[in-house]
Amino acid sequence: MSHATLHRLDPADPLLGEGSLEDEAREIFADPDEWMKQHNADLAGRSPQDCIGQGDLQPVRDLLRRIRYVPYT
Repeated sequence: MSHATLHRLDPADPLLGEGSLEDEAREIFADPDEWMKQHNADLAGRSPQDCIGQGDLQPVRDLLRRIRYVPYT
């Protein structure tokens, strides 16, 4: 995926919407199920699946959007 084609989102934008985290992961990763199970330092060592199971959705949503929309430097 080319970073030149990505758009930055303003998380405060009321039109952004709240889609399924699993759908967002499918748009980014070849194996979203595996990504959801992996422990992640950006989630305090928890897996996205653990966070979702604990009702802590926002950190997963934020991480997915950083991965998708913020270019690597």
